[in-house]
Amino acid sequence: GIPGEAVRKADSTSVDASGVHVTIADDRSAGVDTAGLEWREIHDDIWVFILCNTSHISTTAMMAPMANIDDGLLHMFVTRNASRWAALKTFLKVETGEHVQNTDVLQHHRLVAARIEPLTDRSYVSLDGEQVPVRPMDVEMHPSLARIICP
Repeated sequence: GIPGEAVRKADSTSVDASGVHVTIADDRSAGVDTAGLEWREIHDDIWVFILCNTSHISTTAMMAPMANIDDGLLHMFVTRNASRWAALKTFLKVETGEHVQNTDVLQHHRLVAARIEPLTDRSYVSLDGEQVPVRPMDVEMHPSLARIICP
């Protein structure tokens, strides 16, 4: 989970210095209605965050080895308060999925919704490998919303 000092209620007016503000909901008890979810903010020096709902983000990057495509969850990985060397050593293990074992560098959160707010226009935002405009975005998981049939 998130360390106690990093968890704050979503109505907080505090701002982190990382250039991104992340608010998450990890409680599915309200169903798909995000209004009933319990929202928490993550505050810290966030360098990188990655959201995914599958185990692989490319053919060689097993970002979320614990993820199942039908688990109804988004898996968020946050890198914060780490040296560049420690982060590099951790991310070099993405191909095998061993990077998730280094919890000093990379924190994993299972969630159903997130609000991501870049605090500066110098942030780099990529959606499925494509750069997108820097602006607040809401991401929600809706399990079993569509049925895909492949021959």
